[in-house]
Amino acid sequence: MIIMDKKNMSRRDVLKTSGVYLAGALSGLFYLGFEGCKKKGCDEDYIIGYTAERVGVDVDLLKAIRKAENGVNGLEFGIIPTLAYESDNGIIENGRFRTYKNIFEKQCSWCAWTIKKNLERYESSGEEEDFISFLAERYCPIGAENDPRGLNKNWEKNVRYFYEKFKD
Repeated sequence: MIIMDKKNMSRRDVLKTSGVYLAGALSGLFYLGFEGCKKKGCDEDYIIGYTAERVGVDVDLLKAIRKAENGVNGLEFGIIPTLAYESDNGIIENGRFRTYKNIFEKQCSWCAWTIKKNLERYESSGEEEDFISFLAERYCPIGAENDPRGLNKNWEKNVRYFYEKFKD
């Protein structure tokens, strides 16, 4: 996969470049397509695999988070809507804007970008804990306001379980 850094490109160059970039606050430029969705359908496994490749994250970790979160429609990856999330309507793909195929794709994309940005932070931090522990502290912190039943304490264990299961 070819990944280009959008920060050092003008808006005009970004738009002229063939490829895909995520529209919104979390953005990067990629050379890929979503044509397979028309052929294979837009099932969860296809969208997860496609998104992991497009963003450049471990597909097994993305699947593990999906399984551990097991959220209802609109919260499949546990991404709680914010103003930035609500205003993100889609991606630029092959030089053209397209809306997300469905809310699942949007949740998946935001989860993948959360993984990618936290992996960058992890690699530059010099932390000695493993990445899943590092991610758990940020993705699903224990004692968070949005966790009144205290379920976040299980997130790391559940993600690790499913990650190991999918790796095999």
